[in-house]
Amino acid sequence: MSRTTLPPRAPGPSVPGIIGRFIFKPRNFIRHLLDLTNQYGDTFLLPLTHPTFFLRNPEDIKYILLSNPLNYHKTGGLTAAADLLGEGLVSSEEPLHGKQRKLMQPMFHKSSIKGFTDVMVDCTNRHLADWKDGETIDLALEMMHLTISIAGLTLFSVDMYREGKSLGIEFATALKLVTRRQMAPPQMHHWLSLDNRYHESLRKIDEAIGKIISDHRNLPEDQRPNDLLAMILASKYEDGSSIPDKQVRDEVITIILAGHETVANHMNWTWYLLGKHPEVLDRMRREWDEALGDRTPAMEDMANLPYTNMVLAESMRLYPPAWTLARRVVEADRLPSGLEVRPGDELLMMQYVSHRNPAYFPDPEKFDPERFSPERRDSIPKYAYFPFGLGPRFCIGEGFAKLEAIILVVMIGRRFDFEQVRSGEAKLEPLITLRPRKGMPVIVHKRG
Repeated sequence: MSRTTLPPRAPGPSVPGIIGRFIFKPRNFIRHLLDLTNQYGDTFLLPLTHPTFFLRNPEDIKYILLSNPLNYHKTGGLTAAADLLGEGLVSSEEPLHGKQRKLMQPMFHKSSIKGFTDVMVDCTNRHLADWKDGETIDLALEMMHLTISIAGLTLFSVDMYREGKSLGIEFATALKLVTRRQMAPPQMHHWLSLDNRYHESLRKIDEAIGKIISDHRNLPEDQRPNDLLAMILASKYEDGSSIPDKQVRDEVITIILAGHETVANHMNWTWYLLGKHPEVLDRMRREWDEALGDRTPAMEDMANLPYTNMVLAESMRLYPPAWTLARRVVEADRLPSGLEVRPGDELLMMQYVSHRNPAYFPDPEKFDPERFSPERRDSIPKYAYFPFGLGPRFCIGEGFAKLEAIILVVMIGRRFDFEQVRSGEAKLEPLITLRPRKGMPVIVHKRG
C-alpha cells in the first residue's frame, strides 16, 4: 500500500476542504489552522504531499522538542530558506548545532548581555531623534532599521545605521520570496520570476555580509574587537582546521537575521496592542516613573518592571514573532497522546495556535497582561506557551531579546504616542517570522 493511500492516523479536513480554505483564501491560512484546531482538536492530519500532523497537545510538544529532539529534524520554512540561512545556528542539525551553540554561548551569557545595554540605548536615542511630531512613519520599517543597527553593533561591532535599512529590506524581500517559492508549484517559479528575484536578493545580502566579514579580517590583530564574529573566526574544528568561509557566512547571516527580525516584530505587535489599550500603556508609564525615575532601564531593572514584563509576554502570546515550528520524523515513534508517527511525516507545532488554547488561556483573543501575573502564570503549562522555543534548541538570544525589548518599549513609550493610520484589525503576514502585512503606518505624536 502506498503512503498516499494509508489510512489516516488522526482526524482532519478533506482535500476539497483544504482547497476551499487555503487556495481561495490563502492570506488567511494562519487563521484557518486555528479554526481547524478548534474543529478537530489538539491533533489533526492535513492531507498534503507528505502526511502532515498539526499538534497542540503540550505533552506531545514537550516530547518532540525536549525529550526526544534528535528524532525530529527541522523542516518547513527553514528548509525552504536553505540558500539564505545555510547551516547557521537556527537551521543546522546535530552534531554541528551543538558545536555552534557552545561556541556562541559566551556572547549571550548574562554578563555579556549586560554590557550591551549602553549600545542599545545609544542606538535607540540616535534613531528616535529622527522622528518628527505629526509625521507618518512605517513603524515596522523603523523597528527593523533600529534592531538591525543594534544587532550589528552589539554582536559584530559594525555600525549599520546607514546601510541597515536597505539590508533589512533585502532580508524581508528574501523571506517573502522563500514563502512564495514554497507555496507556488516549481513550474511557476520562472513565470513569476521568483527564482531570479530571490537570487538577486541573496546576492545583495551576500555582498553586504561578505564586506562585514572581510573588513573584520583585515583589521590588525590588536585592533579586532572581542565580539561574536571574532569568536567565530578564531574557532577551530577538532582537527585544528578553521571554520570554512561558507560556514562563517551562514552564521553571520543567521545571527543578524534572527537578532533583528524577532525583536522588531515583537515591538510592532506590542505597539499595535497598546494602541488599542491605552490604559495598559498608562499603567506601564506609571511603573516606569516609580521604578526608574528619569533613568533608562538596565538589566538590573528588569525585575523591577513586573507589569511591563507581563505586557511583553502577553504580546508574544497573541503575536509570537517565531510563530511556528516544523519538524520531520526520522524514525518511527509514538507520541504521549498515542499518535504513531513514521519516517518522513511532518509535524507542525504552531505557537500562534497553542497560545490561543482556551484550556489554558480563557477568552484567548483578549489582550490581558494579567495572565502573566505571579498569581496566574503558574497555571500555564510550560509547553503551552513557548515563544522562544523549548529544549536544546530554545532561542540562544532570549535574554538579549528581553533586555532589548524592555529598553525599546520604555524609551519609545516615554517620548511618543502612535496613532494607527489603518482602522480595523492588522493583517498578518506569516513568513519565517510573523509580520504585519504591508507594514504598520502610524502618525507620531511627541509627548510633552
